Amino acid sequence: MDFCKSKPLAGIKVVGLVMYLPGPVVLWRLAKMGAQVIRIESESGDGLERFLPELYDTLSEGQKIVRLDLRQKEKWEPFLKDADILISSLRPRSLEKLGLTSDAMKERFPNLSYLSIVGFGGKDENWSGHDLTYQASKGFVSPPQLPFNCWSDMAGAQEAIIQALLLIHCAQNGKPGTAQVSLSDSLDFFALPMDYGLVGSQGILASDIPVYQVYEAKEGWVAIATLEPHFQEKFKEKADVSDMTSDTLKELFTKKSADEWENWAKAHDLPVAKVRTRPELK
Repeated sequence: MDFCKSKPLAGIKVVGLVMYLPGPVVLWRLAKMGAQVIRIESESGDGLERFLPELYDTLSEGQKIVRLDLRQKEKWEPFLKDADILISSLRPRSLEKLGLTSDAMKERFPNLSYLSIVGFGGKDENWSGHDLTYQASKGFVSPPQLPFNCWSDMAGAQEAIIQALLLIHCAQNGKPGTAQVSLSDSLDFFALPMDYGLVGSQGILASDIPVYQVYEAKEGWVAIATLEPHFQEKFKEKADVSDMTSDTLKELFTKKSADEWENWAKAHDLPVAKVRTRPELK
């Protein structure tokens, strides 16, 4: 996956004290943009490597991995002397014990920008958590089902990438700065469609709209999103149906497989697609 062939961050040095998912995702993306990335881990390594070594390897591409005793400043300080930005995903109380707070960094490395990734923001910045609890705190969990994806970790990573690029830009203009990204608060942006009633059980795109729905096909499932009147008229014409009620569409889609319906939709430029699972896309 090549995010940016021009490598706009060539010549930028990034040092990361990160683990598990969000922090490593940020370093991975910055490395793809051409940054020189040094990832510092504790001597015991990153738990992600033990749980999912393939994911760990992917998120470590193009980076130098250094493992050391973080309590010994003389071991990690040399990596920061010519760095442009330090990115950390340790809790603030841990950073304070290690002498790695933003204030301490400003004093010793005045040209270094600093980005801190925390689970919860504000007064709860030292509260322990993981993606599940971040999502739960923001209304993204529907018990008893667990979340379908690590939305908080990935939303936070995206926000951290944006903040890192802004900090790098400011540093290049002689104004290094600091920023903090909260993984839980990053979900607020993703929640805008829910907050304003676009989606959800009572939303405009509620599950009882026949033309914005998923239906079982002869084989597999299909998604239809013919919200606009011109798409509905075209669908009725091409599918030779008089209406687009739920009963009509349920019966119609059972006549072909999901693959056949998708090919048919592409041929007629209609918003109908096969419902896939992620393993199918690898």
